[in-house]
Amino acid sequence: MPRKTMEAVTSPSPSTTASSDGSQEEEVTTLQTKKRRVTPKEQTEALQSEYEALLRRLQEIQATQHAAKTHKYQRTQTYELLRRGVTESELVIAGAQSILSSRHINPLKAFIHLPADPAERRAYLEAMRPIRKEQAMTFMEERVRFLNLRRPHRQVDACETDEGDYVVTFFDIVPFTDPDVETSVLQVYNHVIDFFLHQEFKVTEHAEMSTLCETDDNIVPGHIAQSRFLSTTSDGVDVEKNAVTFQYCPGQFAPLFSKAMTIRDSVDVDEVYSYKPEQRMRNDITAVTIIWETPPTHPDEKPVIAVVRWASVRMYRPLCGITRDQELSARETTVRWSEALGRSLREATSRLRRIPNNLS
Repeated sequence: MPRKTMEAVTSPSPSTTASSDGSQEEEVTTLQTKKRRVTPKEQTEALQSEYEALLRRLQEIQATQHAAKTHKYQRTQTYELLRRGVTESELVIAGAQSILSSRHINPLKAFIHLPADPAERRAYLEAMRPIRKEQAMTFMEERVRFLNLRRPHRQVDACETDEGDYVVTFFDIVPFTDPDVETSVLQVYNHVIDFFLHQEFKVTEHAEMSTLCETDDNIVPGHIAQSRFLSTTSDGVDVEKNAVTFQYCPGQFAPLFSKAMTIRDSVDVDEVYSYKPEQRMRNDITAVTIIWETPPTHPDEKPVIAVVRWASVRMYRPLCGITRDQELSARETTVRWSEALGRSLREATSRLRRIPNNLS
């Protein structure tokens, strides 16, 4: 009887099946969690996008810088135009000053001829007094229109004319701003009158000159006076000056005590005291001195008294046979004289301490 052979049929065990399934799941998980590789095309597109963004930003910055440069350029152009305009204006002013310096004209010059008769002399000067007041005030108001009377100011212009005369023009402002010194228009005015009529000869003492002063202040007391100076320099040069002083005290201006003025005019012809050019040099002067009370510009300020003076002095070409050095020395004395009034006023007012302004 044939023998049956038994063959074992192998079937997977449960454990083997489970192990195989787990390995497959891990492989799937590994594949799922692995990052996706970016393609070159995608990289190129990303870089292109970033490049375009940076390019836009660069263009914005360049536009801003261009606008700033354009604004700066426009400002530079504007500044240059303004600078040129100022330069052209200064050149025009310089040309005008050159014209004025070459004219040698005294805008306040008045011809004065004094007769020998005392009554006629007085009537002549009394008639001139109101006219000179109006002329001087009009001129001085224009002269100080754009100036600050609370600040010191000084201007001197000297030259020799074609005729050989020596002309000096002075303009100065002397404000009294010392808080420890209180003055009034009347006090300063009185000192100016005293200087012109009685103290001016002291100026020549500092210049080593001897001076004889003859003053007639009785023509119209307090209103008109005449002074004649005969001086001799240290070099032996004789100089003469003959002038009339018109006085305008504070009460003659409105408001009361806010302003005062003196005017000095050289006498052109004096039938009593004639000029002698063959013996002495002649000095002519036209001078206006105004004492102004300037109102305060701020609530915490006080009114300030200011002395404003304009003067034109002409020293005629000498005909008395002196040397050139002697002539130049006499000219220097004229310049020193111009500084004397301001110095004298400061010295006088510095001695005044807290004196009420309403004294009269």
